[in-house]
Amino acid sequence: MTELFISRKCMVHPPQGSEFSVLIGVFAPEVTADQAWHCQLSFEGIQDKDRFAYGVDQRHALQMGVEMFWVELSFKTAMGWRFSWFGDERMEPDELLPHWG
Repeated sequence: MTELFISRKCMVHPPQGSEFSVLIGVFAPEVTADQAWHCQLSFEGIQDKDRFAYGVDQRHALQMGVEMFWVELSFKTAMGWRFSWFGDERMEPDELLPHWG
């Protein structure tokens, strides 16, 4: 795990505290000991705990990682967090990290 496979640089505006810039994303899928796949998620400054998405193959793990990102950002938005990507334009999670089905 060396660099993010899918990433987006954005400004984060927490409800309490100062805004900050962060690179969020999903690391490349890796095979686990039991031959499943997982992707580590990078929520630096947003979520302190390491988060992983799991799948039956590389694509599934990657898709689940992006899905988990969307869910986390949606939850944070509902809790009063604000995210921006282009300048200071507020972005909803669907715009910041489009939702995959």
